[in-house]
Amino acid sequence: MQERFPGADALICCSFSDIEKILTPGRGSSAIIITRGHEHDLECLRKLIKYPLDYLGMIGTKRKINMARKKLIEENIDIKNINQVHMPSGLDIGAQMPEETAVSIAAEMIKVSRRGGGTCANMKGFPSAVDREVLQKTVKAAQHEVPAALATIIKTSGSTPRKTGARMLIYGDGDIWGTIGGGRGESEVRLAALGVIDEVKPRLHRVSMNTGPAALGGMSCGGTMEVFIEPVSTFKQIIDGG
Repeated sequence: MQERFPGADALICCSFSDIEKILTPGRGSSAIIITRGHEHDLECLRKLIKYPLDYLGMIGTKRKINMARKKLIEENIDIKNINQVHMPSGLDIGAQMPEETAVSIAAEMIKVSRRGGGTCANMKGFPSAVDREVLQKTVKAAQHEVPAALATIIKTSGSTPRKTGARMLIYGDGDIWGTIGGGRGESEVRLAALGVIDEVKPRLHRVSMNTGPAALGGMSCGGTMEVFIEPVSTFKQIIDGG
């Protein structure tokens, strides 16, 4: 864990329910809510929203954010506190990769501390440049016979973090390049892709955000994605004219 965050002064792993026992939220503190599921986002938000943090943000789709706001209002949370939460977190700088998204969030934190301008991040999904780069890396992996699989969203319905045409490259060691939206859905596709790499057979995988743990408390994105997963060896055959 430490190697993933070499610049961190401390790393704390705990249950979401123990946040207030371990941390001391207040002035001089900032928090970004990025959990593995919507129900956990809301749990953290309930605990942190009552503190006078310098910055409180949460990432998510437009539908998830609207549902979170509605839920908090139903729970009689002060509307002023709700409006102070930056949802979605980050400035609109055209971020494509996770590292760039982190920069956009840091930029918004600076904006808030300096009381500056800037446009909040929109919910249109990622530009296509990252998907073109995924294709380039896919061809390179095929040429060098690197075990990998390409996952492409071919159909969506309802609210989903990414739309048709989004791609993610999964390597045999589990590393990925690109994204199809993150969270449990992406993790599910990643595991399926490892099976495709082993079997060298393509498959169609359906991701539902209406069922399972993500749907607890009605906090799922509410959409579905159909993802086609194919071994990169397919591209090798095309390149070689087979």
